[in-house]
Amino acid sequence: MLRLLPLLVVCALAVPAAASAATADLDPNFGTGGQVRLPQDRVRAVALQPDGKLVLVAEHLEATGRIYRLNADGSIDRGFGDQGVVAIDDPAGTDRLRAVVLQPGGRITVGGAAAGQARLYRFDASGKPDPSFGAGGVVGLTAPTATELVHSLALAPDGKLVAAGETGPGATDAVVWRRHGHDGSPDGTFNAAGRFQFGFAVDSNELAASVAVQPDGRILVAGNTSVSTDAFVARLDPVLGFDTAFRGEGRFRLDVGASEFGTTVVALPSGKIVVAGRTTAGFNGIVWQLLPSGAPDLSFNDTGVRFVDSAADETIRSVLPQPDGKLVLVGATTAGPGGDAAFYRLTEQGAMDTTFEGDGAIGYGSAFQEVMNGGVLQPDGNIVGVGSSGGDGIVFRLLGDPHLVSLNVTGPGRVTSDPPGLSCPGTCTARFDVGSTVRLRAVPEAGALLTSWFGTPCAGSECAVRVDGPVTVGAEFFRPPVVVPSGGGGTTGGGTAGGGGGRAPDTVAPRITRAWIVGRTVNFRLSERAKVTATVKRGKRVKTRVSGEGRSLKVRKRLPRGRYTVELVAVDPAGNRSSTVTLRMRVR
Repeated sequence: MLRLLPLLVVCALAVPAAASAATADLDPNFGTGGQVRLPQDRVRAVALQPDGKLVLVAEHLEATGRIYRLNADGSIDRGFGDQGVVAIDDPAGTDRLRAVVLQPGGRITVGGAAAGQARLYRFDASGKPDPSFGAGGVVGLTAPTATELVHSLALAPDGKLVAAGETGPGATDAVVWRRHGHDGSPDGTFNAAGRFQFGFAVDSNELAASVAVQPDGRILVAGNTSVSTDAFVARLDPVLGFDTAFRGEGRFRLDVGASEFGTTVVALPSGKIVVAGRTTAGFNGIVWQLLPSGAPDLSFNDTGVRFVDSAADETIRSVLPQPDGKLVLVGATTAGPGGDAAFYRLTEQGAMDTTFEGDGAIGYGSAFQEVMNGGVLQPDGNIVGVGSSGGDGIVFRLLGDPHLVSLNVTGPGRVTSDPPGLSCPGTCTARFDVGSTVRLRAVPEAGALLTSWFGTPCAGSECAVRVDGPVTVGAEFFRPPVVVPSGGGGTTGGGTAGGGGGRAPDTVAPRITRAWIVGRTVNFRLSERAKVTATVKRGKRVKTRVSGEGRSLKVRKRLPRGRYTVELVAVDPAGNRSSTVTLRMRVR
């Protein structure tokens, strides 16, 4: 059963970042209550930059294309384009934007059409047209007599751009383009002209809705054909056309006995292939998982097929593979007033994942119709879905699974956490919400000191750790010894014979009564005023010396990582010398 949460209620109950949240809840640190609305737009696709910013492509209600960039918190990036948006308005006709891919150097390539002519647009990282790409940042893909549209874009391992869509007029074919990544020119090694189109019958209609490129350069295409009204999947050789190692012909229809529509294809790291969409069999979402050969993967729901049913009509528009093998599905459902955005998660075996909202499904809706068109999975596990809500564009960000925080404590002390969950000497672990901050507190035993934290740049007894992924933190405690020099220590003098009445010379050597190291600071306590010299050695080799009076010395010289010994000697104004005290220091 799909759990539906009205957006107005979600916004009203949005909790601060420090509060506990659950997997698939809207992220309170993103936009307003986990969502961003873009008035009078329909968001068609999204790409995630390495810095966490989101690039959105949208179609405005006034028949223009728009490209937005959001900061990681959902705010508009005002340094992109014109105050965060780039507008595409071709006077020849309607502008349609459907796909986006990121190229090296922060360049952004967008696919769609203008006045029925398929096009690619490229912009630099600031949103300005890239003059090195086509003519002023625009590459036309369509012959003058054709009507074509780019639906999907992918970047090949060799840096080439691969686009997929539909071509007409009349009976339409699926079409795939491959272009050089540096300037958008046709790749003549691909089917001799940088273009490959196909259908399943002479008078049939096909549409390539999605494209993906495998690590070996072979191209996966998924979409729809009017032959029996089925979904299809094809695999193309990067040079020769259909890959005949893929079910013999390089293409085949996906049919479960009704009308099927393929909307997305994904190449998994294992070499397996996932195709998803919808079927009129029960009016459900549907997911196929295939072996690299194209045969059904029978380890996936025993049949290689999974129907997604939440007691309404469902469509899957995007599949996001998690590192643990689970699949996040982004789409829509007619459950709720007008229809809602829907998110599902399957286990690696194709079952609904009960750790995701209890039954593997959640919906977000309002008084308007919500439709998701695409999504991305962030490195921290958070889920981004994009689409439309009524007449506006909408972006949701859902929280991913809590991440594991591991704590390793050595020496005489313990570390506790706020929120609670960690409290140990030794080793302990706990899970905390994505994006939350865990505050660690070091508690030494009586007479002991915190030496250092590791795995984090913290200093002092408290340490704040942001949970953006699995985290390992360590703390080291030390109990300084009470130093008692052996043999009475130090230098003695003979004094003055007889009783001349003068002041007796100082013959008592100073004592270093306590000594310990915190980080690179050597701390000590003396029995009397004296100058202390700390000699830092690695093995028998002297690396540096520092001297001074007071209670501590700072080792400022940069030292390679490793373990060192520090020898302390105190000399008082009379020249009396203490016994040597040896400490150990670790440089991380």
